[in-house]
Amino acid sequence: MAKINPISIAACIFFLVETAFSLNYEGCASNKGCFRYGAHDCGIDTCDYTATWVVDTTANEVTIAMSAKLEAATGYVAFGFSADGRMPNADVYACVKSNSIALNHYHNPAITGGSNHPPSEEVTSNPAVIINSSYADGRLACEFKRKMNGADIVDSNTYDFTSSWYFLFVHGPTASDGQLAEHYLEHPPTTGKKQRLTAYDDTLIWTSGATIHQTMTALVIAMALFAANMAA
Repeated sequence: MAKINPISIAACIFFLVETAFSLNYEGCASNKGCFRYGAHDCGIDTCDYTATWVVDTTANEVTIAMSAKLEAATGYVAFGFSADGRMPNADVYACVKSNSIALNHYHNPAITGGSNHPPSEEVTSNPAVIINSSYADGRLACEFKRKMNGADIVDSNTYDFTSSWYFLFVHGPTASDGQLAEHYLEHPPTTGKKQRLTAYDDTLIWTSGATIHQTMTALVIAMALFAANMAA
């Protein structure tokens, strides 16, 4: 009878267990943009929604990572780009969890029939490529890359990422047909202003109390003004 190597068994078990992909918040506001939404003092893996983005100007591409808590075993986490801070007419990239995890490209149609939440329409062409993904302990996370612009990339459904946009941070359930259902929050958080992906900041929005934005740029300016006043 052949002997079974316990090391081989351990290796097999290791590869069968999915390890959670976690976002990296080192370098926020200096060499990457960061966003967090959740309870006061929540962390990378405990906030309701987190995202980071890094632009490689040489390669003309951006890497976006995002994660969120799901209320069920299926759902999605998404990063969108909007001209006015609303969901209609937004260019959206969503990691969708069903039996597996897939990165889909959506374009939200304009408001019709008085609806402020028209169903997202999946775009057959997807310029983004998924790099990492995981689902563990009710948290869905993924990372993807996309070219910033280019004649073969930009069209009416796919926006030029070198331009300024409102960023939309969204997560929610999926419908019975696997399509995106209305997001958990009636008013999902946004950047609150148009900005470029290369304008790195570190933003935290708390779920309780007043809405609070903390950006490293604003903190630096405030500290400089304080120092100037003290010296005067």
